[in-house]
Amino acid sequence: MSTEMTVAFIVLAVWSAVFTAAYIGERYRNRKLRNALKKKRSRYIREVSYGN
Repeated sequence: MSTEMTVAFIVLAVWSAVFTAAYIGERYRNRKLRNALKKKRSRYIREVSYGN
């Protein structure tokens, strides 16, 4: 029982750490990515509209 609890705790800790790091990373990069995403979206929309 203790071994299973230890493994479950380690898995939970690792998952929460990865999730938290990803969340913080996304919030930190959001300001820089928003402008890039807007440019990419506008280019994609133009390509699709010209393609049709």
